[in-house]
Amino acid sequence: MVVTYRAVSVIYRWTSILSLSLLMPLEGRQMHSEDTKGAIAHQQKLLAQADIEQKSALLEQLALLYLKDQDQERAFAAFLQSLGYISPQQLAKQPENATSAYERALAIYLEAHGEATTQSAKKIIDEFGPIVQEQAAPQPLGFLVAIAYANLFRYEEFCNFFYRTYVAFPEHYLAYKTKAILHVKLMERKNSEAERKIQRAAVLSNLEQAQERQPNDTTLYKLLISFSSLEERGVQVQRCINAILSQNVQIPRTDLMFYVQEAVDIKAYALAQQFVDRAHQWYPNSRIVESAQSFLKASLSPDLPR
Repeated sequence: MVVTYRAVSVIYRWTSILSLSLLMPLEGRQMHSEDTKGAIAHQQKLLAQADIEQKSALLEQLALLYLKDQDQERAFAAFLQSLGYISPQQLAKQPENATSAYERALAIYLEAHGEATTQSAKKIIDEFGPIVQEQAAPQPLGFLVAIAYANLFRYEEFCNFFYRTYVAFPEHYLAYKTKAILHVKLMERKNSEAERKIQRAAVLSNLEQAQERQPNDTTLYKLLISFSSLEERGVQVQRCINAILSQNVQIPRTDLMFYVQEAVDIKAYALAQQFVDRAHQWYPNSRIVESAQSFLKASLSPDLPR
C-alpha cells in the first residue's frame, strides 16, 4: 500500500548546505574532503569502542563531521541518535529574567510566517544569542536560538545550541518539535515505503508530544494533518480542529482555508462551519473568512458557482 502525504510549508526552512569549501581551489577542496572523511572514520572507530555514557557526545561530534562532509542524511540521523543517549540532568528552576527573555523570543518565533522567518531568525540571534552564551546553565531560550540558526541554514551552530539545551530540557515542546522536523528530513530521503513509514511514525509521535505541551504553536496542527496518511487524516483533522476550537488557538489568516478545505474533504461540514464561525470572531470583516464561508457553502451545494 502506498501512503501519500500533503506538502506543507513550516516555520523550519531546512535546505541543502552550501559549504564554504566551494570557495576553495579544487586542490584545497579535495584535501578538505579527504581530511573530513578521515576524521569521520576515526570518529566511527571511537564510537564502536565507546561506553554507553560516551556515545551521545561522540555521535554529536560525528553529526558535525557529516555536516562538514555535506552529508545531511547521516548528519541528521547521527544527531538524533546522540539525543537518544542523553541522560537528563536535574537543573534548578529558570531564573525570572531567563523566563522573560524566553517568552519574548517565543513570541517572535510564533508570529513569524513565510518570508518573515528569516528576519525573525536574525532578530532572535542578535538579541538573544548573547544572553544564551552568557548563561551559566542551559535554559529553554537556547532552543529558540538553535532553531533560528537552522532557519538561516547554519546547522553547526544549530547542533551546538540545541544539544546543550536538550541535555537539560529533553521534555520541552521545542525538543519534540525539532526532533519531528529532523525525522521529516530523514523521511524525505528514504526510498522505501517501509523506511518512510518508520520516519512518519516518529514525526507524528514527536509532534503530538509538542502539541500537548504547547497548544498555541499553530504550525503543529498543520504539520500533524499534513503528515498523516490518507487513512488517518480524517481522525487527525477532527482532532486538530476540535483542539483549536476548544482552546481558542487563533490560526493565522493565511492558514484558515487549509482547515476548512481539510474538513470539507472528510465531509465534516458542521465542524468546518464551527471553525469558520470562530474565524469570524478572530478576524471580523475579513475577506479571507468570507471566502472560506463561500467555499463551505458551495461545498454543501455543489451546483452553486464558487
